[in-house]
Amino acid sequence: MTNLELYNFQDNKDLMTEEFTSEAEWLQLRRKGIGGSDIGALMKLNTHSSPLNIYKQKVEGWHEDLSDNVFIKKGKDLEDFILQNYVIPNLSPKGYIVHKPNFMFINSNFPYLRANVDGIAYKPNTPSSENLIIEIKWVSEWAQKNWNSDEYCGIPASYYAQVQLYMAVTGCQNAKLFALFDSEWEVHEYNIPRDELFILQLKATAKKFYEYNMNMKIPPMLDSELDKSDVVNALKTTPIEEHIPNAEMSKYASAYKNISKKIKDAEKLEKKLKDNILDLHLQGYKPDDESISVKFSVVSTRRFNATKFKEDHEDLYNQYCEDSEVSKFTIK
Repeated sequence: MTNLELYNFQDNKDLMTEEFTSEAEWLQLRRKGIGGSDIGALMKLNTHSSPLNIYKQKVEGWHEDLSDNVFIKKGKDLEDFILQNYVIPNLSPKGYIVHKPNFMFINSNFPYLRANVDGIAYKPNTPSSENLIIEIKWVSEWAQKNWNSDEYCGIPASYYAQVQLYMAVTGCQNAKLFALFDSEWEVHEYNIPRDELFILQLKATAKKFYEYNMNMKIPPMLDSELDKSDVVNALKTTPIEEHIPNAEMSKYASAYKNISKKIKDAEKLEKKLKDNILDLHLQGYKPDDESISVKFSVVSTRRFNATKFKEDHEDLYNQYCEDSEVSKFTIK
């Protein structure tokens, strides 16, 4: 029995698989195309990575060693636990068979995409389009703030892009994401339907990056927020003795100044409006529009007071301080 038959994909003639037996083989396969953990950064939906980071991984072979990262280790260790104790018991009574593939899915229509899924749930003798993509996440207490918004079915945008890529490759119409929230030790289940418009944008973004950046080995533009270390290195290693006047740069700088002023004005107005609302709230008023809710509460938090720690334990403070370089970019 082939991989596709085993996972009920025998009716999808465009689907292929590539197996891996070690992490080294898995990394090598990932470099051949764009996977679920890459696409969020390429679509500018990941606040922790950038297109340049993905380029360095795919083209330059850069690999960040996260083996000692406690969050990464915990997420990996808990993946099978969540699958066995939450996913399978939840879906088996509904007639699903759940397995974790040890291979990547590839679609011949867009072979530059790679789908390395956490699980596949299927019912025998049904079309493969009715199979469910299973994605599993462990959510730290710090990361919990990024969940349950009104956008992207309640999951972070980069994870939404991830499961949409998996559905694009496999042809599945639905996915389920099971997230174990560490703070309450409960699993939340999220249903993510196939989003055709999003998938069109996803394919276009991935195809452009694959053909232009990866194949032609042309690095993407720097992101001033996400690529801080690369900006610093570029400024240090590429000194420019004399800058040449450029009309395009003037256009960008002028537009930047205009939008920056509008943002500052909007932030001032936002604060004034918030103060006015708070003042009326404390006087006992509420909006007469039932679609608007105003709440005021006091939340207790614990934060590390670095200033006081330095005053009380200066030697210890200096022992754990590290020098770092950051870029400072000013437009006036």
